[in-house]
Amino acid sequence: MSMENDVGVLKERLKELEELTQLSQALSSTIEVDETLRTIIESCLSLCKASYALLSLLDPQSSEIVKTLVRSYEH
Repeated sequence: MSMENDVGVLKERLKELEELTQLSQALSSTIEVDETLRTIIESCLSLCKASYALLSLLDPQSSEIVKTLVRSYEH
């Protein structure tokens, strides 16, 4: 049983690493802000196994929220 659990944990970690690699590649290949934010929020939902996520983009000068994305995810 312990070895089966270890294999399961390793498979889950591999999946997480693959998703992080895909996220990294997507972020480095696009300059489109909306696409980048969608990629980030979708990856966060998947990696964190969250049901909901909210991502806000702040203007560094004014500290005001420029964009907000809200997503839900069905597992």
